[in-house]
Amino acid sequence: MEVYVSESKGFSYARRSYMTAKYWHIRIREQSEFKKDRYGRIILRVHDIGRKGHSKRVAGILKNGKWATYSYLISKKDAKLENGELKATDPTVARTLAMIRYRYGEIYHKYDYHFGVRKK
Repeated sequence: MEVYVSESKGFSYARRSYMTAKYWHIRIREQSEFKKDRYGRIILRVHDIGRKGHSKRVAGILKNGKWATYSYLISKKDAKLENGELKATDPTVARTLAMIRYRYGEIYHKYDYHFGVRKK
């Protein structure tokens, strides 16, 4: 099953363009798996991975009430795109990418700054 990377509809246009300029987006789960608020938006929380202001983990509340990873935002300072594959230049991000590959499956380049995960 392929999982595609995209942005949450909750971001404003300015916020969305800022996020696309700074991060590679790796989506782990579909939006349909998450609980929505009364306005139809997914409830998300962002956590730093490693150094503050670099790569981030985006978590959301599943329909059963548990928190789970929605996507990872990998800083373009910490990883580069080489031959369609994401290569880490920072050791913390290298561990994160290895964990994503081990836990969720192969990371593939979809288009632009979007990546997805092919589930095992």
